[in-house]
Amino acid sequence: MWTGRYEYTDGRDGVDFTQELTFSQGLVTGFVSEPNTFGDGTSKNLYATLEGSVSGNAIEWVKTYDGTAGVSHSVEYGGTLDRTKRTIAGRWKIGALSGPFTLSLQ
Repeated sequence: MWTGRYEYTDGRDGVDFTQELTFSQGLVTGFVSEPNTFGDGTSKNLYATLEGSVSGNAIEWVKTYDGTAGVSHSVEYGGTLDRTKRTIAGRWKIGALSGPFTLSLQ
């Protein structure tokens, strides 16, 4: 289980989240839970699955929201895995919006 935070670059508050990651043969899959900060208000939290890949210390995945609170879009993530510090840092992107994110293994 990883804890993380993604930030916006337009002055909005960042969002803390938890993320389960499974690594297997160069692939990464997982599940994300975060507070509902932009959905329609019918749920306290938003949920998503993710799929991606790891090559050396480079990691990338696509997070796809499951439709909770009317949210079902996808977000691209790319970053660097620091195995010694047990962290991942990088950037997220959706359309023209992007910003930094960090994750730490609990």
